[in-house]
Amino acid sequence: MDKPYILMKDGIIIDVNNLFLELSCYNSEDLKHKPFGFIWKDLLRISVEPGFTNGYQEAYLFTKSLEARHIDIKTEIQIESNNNIIYTFLEKPQSRLENIFLFIENLYFRGTTGVAIYSIPDLILLKANQVLLNFLDKPYNDANNSIGKNAAAIISGFKGSMLERNWHNVIKTGEVFDVKEMPYKGFKRGTTHWNMRVVPISEDGDVQYLIQTVDEITHTVLNRKKMEKQAEIIKQQKEQLEVIIENMTDALCVIDNKGNFLRTNKAFKRILGNRFQSNPEAKNVDDTVRHGQLYCDENGKALLPEELPPLKVLKGERVEKQRVMFKDEGKEIVVNTFATPIFDENGELQYGILLGHDITDVIENKKLISKQKEDLEASIELKDEFLYLITHEFRTPMAVISSALQVIELMYRSEISEKVGRYLKMIKQNTNRQLRLVNNLLDITRISSGSIKMNMSSFDIVNVVQTIVNSVQLYGQQKQVAISFNSTLEKKDIFSDEEKIERILLNLLSNALKFTQSEKSINVTLSAIEYKDKSMISISVKDEGIGIPEEKQKVIFDRFGQVDSSLSRRAEGTGLGLHLVKLMVNALDGETILRSEVGRGSTFTVLLPVRESIASIEEATSDEMNLKLMSRNDRVIESVVIEFSDIYF
Repeated sequence: MDKPYILMKDGIIIDVNNLFLELSCYNSEDLKHKPFGFIWKDLLRISVEPGFTNGYQEAYLFTKSLEARHIDIKTEIQIESNNNIIYTFLEKPQSRLENIFLFIENLYFRGTTGVAIYSIPDLILLKANQVLLNFLDKPYNDANNSIGKNAAAIISGFKGSMLERNWHNVIKTGEVFDVKEMPYKGFKRGTTHWNMRVVPISEDGDVQYLIQTVDEITHTVLNRKKMEKQAEIIKQQKEQLEVIIENMTDALCVIDNKGNFLRTNKAFKRILGNRFQSNPEAKNVDDTVRHGQLYCDENGKALLPEELPPLKVLKGERVEKQRVMFKDEGKEIVVNTFATPIFDENGELQYGILLGHDITDVIENKKLISKQKEDLEASIELKDEFLYLITHEFRTPMAVISSALQVIELMYRSEISEKVGRYLKMIKQNTNRQLRLVNNLLDITRISSGSIKMNMSSFDIVNVVQTIVNSVQLYGQQKQVAISFNSTLEKKDIFSDEEKIERILLNLLSNALKFTQSEKSINVTLSAIEYKDKSMISISVKDEGIGIPEEKQKVIFDRFGQVDSSLSRRAEGTGLGLHLVKLMVNALDGETILRSEVGRGSTFTVLLPVRESIASIEEATSDEMNLKLMSRNDRVIESVVIEFSDIYF
């Protein structure tokens, strides 16, 4: 037979001639004795189903190298040879694509453009370069899995898509389909973007082929959209920045390297006031700096133009918080100015940024506050003088009354009835209470004004504290409160103000006894400690009284500070005692420490510095010692009577 053929029997290829081997580029071992279905569909990829008997059937056959061959196929059944089936193949003359589309060959192997040729009307992929195949989803990015198959089988999402409708429109109209940046959502990798051109090729007036050229531009489109989005964001940010700049309270001005205004905000024009507004055509800093306005520094000294921030920044200088003053319609304006030069990569000045913060109101408020402070200090000083005068005037009649009471007790004791005696005792106690108040007020006033007098001397602090504790035992016994004294020192000479230490300790003991109930105790301890790298004497008064709430501990040492103003007369007082203790301890360069728990009592600790004695007690004579002790005892007794005058039994 002089035509290419294959012979099939019982579903097996039993023979092929050389002409068919030349047509298909396969050898006989590739085809003979192989299943017919496999050879027909998978190897030769013939585009029609076998079994037809009605003459020649037009189809495409694909060679071993996947070249398309446009053929006519005829089927014959050889009855005389046990119903063997012979298929003969006639290649259409001048139908080979490489001859028909010579111009495609250069494009086929060139660059990044994908090229494909599809048959009409079934859209079978006849030829495609690897660039186009790479655009397809797996496994169709391999020619062995895509050549010879319908477009709908190899292009994901093609069936029923707008792309399919466009291609069929090309077949119908014969018009070229050309689209730029076409979005396509069919591929597994998501939305892609394409530049695509589909050209119909006609023969005898009918479309026979579609030539597709395509470039994927997804990355380019996404980058452009990203840049467009960024540009939109930048635009919005610029608009927001413009709104912020225009409405910020600080003045802003940007100038070029010639001093020309590039940007000013409303605050800049407002702060410069009429000087700027009277010259709305101002284009350069010289129009404002050299406009006849007098600028001064914070001390009122006139500034030369070269000393002002705009001209400084034009010289490349940075200005940090230069205060500039000027007048606008008679009102003095004060501005804190800042200036920053901006240089290019060559170090040449490009811009100057000027900022001005109007502090006129701040300066005026400071002046007002300063004046109010001066007035307040003057009022306080006047008040202290008045208080000192009044209390001093109170002290004289109180002292006279106290002296008169002492005379009555000494000279007319036998003539006083029991009832009169009770009244005299009441008068004496209340006189002492008034003296205590007057003394406290006088001492507080002296300390506050810095006129307190320090009577420094050397003395044995152990003896002084023990004497004071002993002197108040009677009051403790009357209230049935045990008062004890413990010292880790037998003797310790210090150089300090003995009388003020007595006042401090008596005040603490009076306070402790006042708030400690019967059958409870008060303990006074004395020791030497190291505190903040200093040698100190520690005197602690610990009671079992009502205790002080934590929130009150912060104010207990304030003037008139009390734990509870509703306490009964058994614990009445002015709230001046602890305030005076604090002031006196501070005057002695000491510290006061409070630890307290409500319902369990309080511990007041006074720390006093140990100073070197100028003259020790031992150097004094025996008579001097006795006189000093007698004087101390008398003073302590008198002080105890006064300090404990507001304690009732």
